[in-house]
Amino acid sequence: MRKTVLAGMPLAIMPLVTMLALGGCSEPAPAPEVEETPILMQAGEWVLTRKTTGYNTPTVTPEQYQAALKQTSEDKVCLSVDAEGLPDVAAMAGKDGTDCTYKDKMVRKGRMIATLACTAGKGTSEIALEGNYTADTLTLGETMTQSEGGGAVLRAAELPGDTFDAVVAVTPNVLAGDQGRALYDYGTDAALWMPCALNAAAYDGVLLARPGGAKSPAGANRCASLKAAGLVNADDAQAQAEAAREHLLAGGWTDAAVAAGVLSSNFDLWRAVNVTYASAYARTGPGDMPCGYSFAAMGADGVARAPTAAERAAWWSDASGIPPGSGVGLRDALASGADPSQPGNTCLRALWDDARSAVRAGIEATRAAPPRAGLPVIVVHGTDDGLVPEAFSGGAYARWAGAQGRPVSYWRVRNAQHFDAFLGLPVLGMRYLPMLPYGYRALDAAWAHVAEGAPLPGDADIATTPRAFKDGALAPLSRENLGAMP
Repeated sequence: MRKTVLAGMPLAIMPLVTMLALGGCSEPAPAPEVEETPILMQAGEWVLTRKTTGYNTPTVTPEQYQAALKQTSEDKVCLSVDAEGLPDVAAMAGKDGTDCTYKDKMVRKGRMIATLACTAGKGTSEIALEGNYTADTLTLGETMTQSEGGGAVLRAAELPGDTFDAVVAVTPNVLAGDQGRALYDYGTDAALWMPCALNAAAYDGVLLARPGGAKSPAGANRCASLKAAGLVNADDAQAQAEAAREHLLAGGWTDAAVAAGVLSSNFDLWRAVNVTYASAYARTGPGDMPCGYSFAAMGADGVARAPTAAERAAWWSDASGIPPGSGVGLRDALASGADPSQPGNTCLRALWDDARSAVRAGIEATRAAPPRAGLPVIVVHGTDDGLVPEAFSGGAYARWAGAQGRPVSYWRVRNAQHFDAFLGLPVLGMRYLPMLPYGYRALDAAWAHVAEGAPLPGDADIATTPRAFKDGALAPLSRENLGAMP
């Protein structure tokens, strides 16, 4: 009986049968000499045939399922084989992933078992291979696990039936029933208030909040804008910053989340996310985005221009969909004055305040329902997440689901925020731990539960130890840094 763990990061499972047959390249590379492997795959031209034998995703329809079963492809590839007898990893992955590496592998006596770790679209994929080979044939069963975002898998957990045996969601963006806050709500609030709040004394130790060791001039301008709009009463810039901080804390933010939010604030990510989400929720076209915003290809001088054919071709694979990036920038028709983004941010916030707006209607349509009864669910979230605060999303979902009689195992990870990719910067790497190891541990725990009958770990508040920075280098990540995982 096949078991499926849906993970978020989320997972789409696609079992395939892959068959290869050896032909001949004009100049085939020599076969590897591996003494432990009596049967050696030969390098050369192979015919790769892929046929889909099963297809499961959270929203697959019967029509899509039947169409998927008809998918076949046949390609000729000049396959190389390394000294361990492993075939070329790119050929094994095919179109299911790029930049793949062998995570683990075993090739011996006509048997191949391997796992590939790859990039897939905006996320990652893991491809498990198992099968038999001779010198000139290779037949493999393949299971591809793709991950993109935690909120989607929690919505998939609502589906009836037995498609999934367990669900794992890491740092999900999810609006849980009548709990938490929508990303657009706290995102538009943060876009207005956080630049000013980061000048409060509580964040004097946050290096990115103190450019050149001083309070942020842009933050001071925002404080002045809030004063001019009647949103803060203090005349003194420092008192205005303290009032802005108190506003965020009253709305459920923590100091740790605000401190990590400096990344989104400094990079103007809040505004870019809010514009994109407002357009999606209101279902506008590119020519009538809310509040006079628009996307445009831009040169280094910030002036709009026509995109090149190469840029347009790369948008699908390289762009996140949120500017700036891949040559696309954000145009703000309301920008003016010493604090140019404030008018547009105020307009975007008003779309949330208007309970009858198209944006609010779109957001309401995204509210989650409880997971399927009896479905094992693990949610993992960092306590310092400054983009999707755990109090508004993962934590709120776990509390709400439990109150609905659908208990969720909730793991809070101390000293962890949203962007693992930024931890290569020492200023962030010595402050935060990556989330991905906890996601892998949750997947292992869920699999052990559904496949081996092991108890599902319960709630956990995971204490961690940030890495040290000494002698000009960040210390390697160790088990001691990660703490005791459930």
